[in-house]
Amino acid sequence: MASPGRCELLQAQATPDTIVVGVPGQLDLAHAPVPETAGERLVFGTLYEPLVRLDCDGRAIPALAARWTEDGPRRWQFTLRPDARFWDGTPVTSRDVVAAWTLAGGTVAFAESLSTPNPRTLTVLLARPDTAILRQLADPRLAVALPAANGGPPQGTTPYRVTAWTDGEIDAAAADRPGSLLRFQLAGGADPRDLLDAGADLLLTGDPDALKYAAGRDGYDVEPLPWAWTYVATGELFPLHVDSVPSWGLTDAVHGDVRVAQPPFWWAGAPRCPEWLQRPSYHPPSMARTIVYQARDRMARDVAARLAALLAEDSTPSGLAPLGIRGLDPDAWADALAQDRALAFVTTLPRRAYATCVDLPAGPIVPLLDARRSLIARRGRAHVVVEWDGTPRLVPP
Repeated sequence: MASPGRCELLQAQATPDTIVVGVPGQLDLAHAPVPETAGERLVFGTLYEPLVRLDCDGRAIPALAARWTEDGPRRWQFTLRPDARFWDGTPVTSRDVVAAWTLAGGTVAFAESLSTPNPRTLTVLLARPDTAILRQLADPRLAVALPAANGGPPQGTTPYRVTAWTDGEIDAAAADRPGSLLRFQLAGGADPRDLLDAGADLLLTGDPDALKYAAGRDGYDVEPLPWAWTYVATGELFPLHVDSVPSWGLTDAVHGDVRVAQPPFWWAGAPRCPEWLQRPSYHPPSMARTIVYQARDRMARDVAARLAALLAEDSTPSGLAPLGIRGLDPDAWADALAQDRALAFVTTLPRRAYATCVDLPAGPIVPLLDARRSLIARRGRAHVVVEWDGTPRLVPP
């Protein structure tokens, strides 16, 4: 179901057999259906769905659930679409929803209990009254899928089903339109302009060179997406003089579509997650003078390097050892963040959060840069809507 017209980024004027979508970075099959990067949000959001979605204005619209009712301050009942099926034709049941949410772990801490009165009905008893529960249920981390079989992708419930998945390409066929195909081409570390030269119909990118290149090509439009996330610094080193952030030259230090972070910030004054309250504070010598970031995030690396240079200028007279920067793989990053195992962290927070405390780091948070991507589109080829968190999603025309 398409969102209201205001949320439509692109309208299809034709129905081509194949739509080629260029996606930044790598996609990890092991992550599906839970996205961890902007590219995964685009792809997984098209292939998998939660019970409800939020349109660009934050209104809940049907997804896997056709309707819902509130029975008192804590009890909600959701009715699944009568035609809801996994890609292999298996009907989706309320027990499948519970199983998927069980895998999501702490993300469903809002529920005291889940019950399945019949195969199409799910009853959620909240741990406490929550007027924002529909927003939480739209979280992509609560997408419903059957676990992967034989090393393939998990089976989703959207009209597109995966027919091929390699390191460089993902094909998804439209179930109700034989011969209609979405082909996601993964850019990896390649120049995104190469994907345009290869004939991509859509390209998700924040690369200024690619955006300028596309703007000069006939038949393409550049559609800026919302400012979707903010680079922040946190850790023992902070807070610094937040008022000085605009003078730090961070916008010139990164290669991307960025601006100095603009308030309001939802995390200002937000409660910390209970699990953070029990975290040990530990700084092993190897990282005691280190600013860390996630290794695959080029902009985070550039921000970390700029911060290290600025702070080195301030600390030189004191005789302190210079700050270093270090990129960590996802597992090492999660371990370092959970145990506060660095002097400082450069990470991202969404501008709009489905669950406001799930990803909130401990300690002071210094907003640095807002970032966004744009969608480069060949005119009239695809139908794309923008969701509440700023993610574009392809929908059948």
